[in-house]
Amino acid sequence: MQTIFFVPKDENPDDYVDDCSLWGLPIVHGVSNKLTEHNLNFEKAGVLKIPEKNNFFYKEEFPVGFHQKATLENDFYDLRNDFTLNVFNKRAGELEYENLKPFFAEKHRVRWVFQIIKTGKYDLTVLKNGEPFNDDKNIFYVFLREKLWN
Repeated sequence: MQTIFFVPKDENPDDYVDDCSLWGLPIVHGVSNKLTEHNLNFEKAGVLKIPEKNNFFYKEEFPVGFHQKATLENDFYDLRNDFTLNVFNKRAGELEYENLKPFFAEKHRVRWVFQIIKTGKYDLTVLKNGEPFNDDKNIFYVFLREKLWN
């Protein structure tokens, strides 16, 4: 999250320079278009935390038998509860993992770790309370390992 010091339009930002320089915070004077996207309190001067991250990371291809690590970072939601993952093997037409609980969870970051033992094209779906969390296409491929020796 980005941390700023917000000052309403009708107040003088020079009154808050000493407070902000102590913490190294940028002063934002007035409400910008970027700030209106978030439901924050803009009535009085003070420190605001603005959500920024919304990322989903995973390996796009790897050999059979290896582990997939899928990490969701999202500053807009508390990810510690109610988030699960479905892993669907598109080639076989079957669900490999259903409602997989996270390996670890923090307030704004959650990670799943699981092993894939079949080749194929896989689709990852993040669920919040059993419903799809986003409409992104999260696809990865699992292939056979080549011989490491002759």
